[in-house]
Amino acid sequence: MKIAVNQPNYIPWLGYFDLIDTVDKFIFLDDVEYTRNSVISRNKISNLSGKSRWLSLSLNKTPFHDSISQKSLLSSCLDSHLNIISDYYRKSPYYEEVYDFLYYNYTKNNSEKLSQFNADLIKNICELIGISCDFFYSSNIYMCNSVKGTKKIFCLIDKFQYRNYYNFSKGIDIGLYNKQDFSERKKLLFKQDYKHPTYSRENFQPFMSIVDLLFYELPNTLEIIRSGRNWSLMNPEIL
Repeated sequence: MKIAVNQPNYIPWLGYFDLIDTVDKFIFLDDVEYTRNSVISRNKISNLSGKSRWLSLSLNKTPFHDSISQKSLLSSCLDSHLNIISDYYRKSPYYEEVYDFLYYNYTKNNSEKLSQFNADLIKNICELIGISCDFFYSSNIYMCNSVKGTKKIFCLIDKFQYRNYYNFSKGIDIGLYNKQDFSERKKLLFKQDYKHPTYSRENFQPFMSIVDLLFYELPNTLEIIRSGRNWSLMNPEIL
């Protein structure tokens, strides 16, 4: 059985959804410190000419070291984002279907919490494109609330007694996840080396939010996401 843990990011890129599609259980890491100017609260979209821009959520001012789950949205920014998205994708092949989907999710938002809004949107996108996964929130796994760093990750995955842990390359490359720590616990560490696919749109730009792919290739979204899949086992010696 496969498991992953990651922050609830805002309309994430394709590799994020490949990670979810790869595992059986996905834990939203929402009780760790919020990082300013990160993809937790912003992501990129691209217009017809290939010009990209950041969409950044506006947050209420709170203490600097608040956790992600404590951050709250300024709801007015959601209307602004819908307007910008409409301007950027108005001429895309699946504009009506995808915009209606986003409009419903943005306007029906019942929570002012950043983490809940992001997580709900991610789960609904998964349902839209056919990804099946069990989702959990680290803030609800109380036995792990006070644990930090790698110990927190092990606490979370031990809760479900899983052996196979999957994560992005960055966390492993910068030393956040040490394969020796996983080997000592007899757990397999898999590193994503996602090969970003191209798809049919004029002036294609890689590493945009998934909404870019949805607007241009809605029926083929999951197939395209899976075409970039590439995972490496970092500690095969414990097999």
